[in-house]
Amino acid sequence: MDEININYSAPTNNSTVQVNVYDINGRAIYYNKSDLSGTTNFYKKIDISNFQTGIYIVEVLNGEKRYKEKTIKL
Repeated sequence: MDEININYSAPTNNSTVQVNVYDINGRAIYYNKSDLSGTTNFYKKIDISNFQTGIYIVEVLNGEKRYKEKTIKL
């Protein structure tokens, strides 16, 4: 797996979605902040081909909402 695909539906448009990726030690290794102008759909493809093999935590923030998921790069 050399990419992480994020597909998120925000509860309201004109909001901000922030994506963070952390390694297993909690170090932030990726950050992206995007404004949703006139839409509630957010899609992001993150290239992780330069990440080392291991476990990563993907975090999506939108206002008070927070979603986390663990992913493994083999």
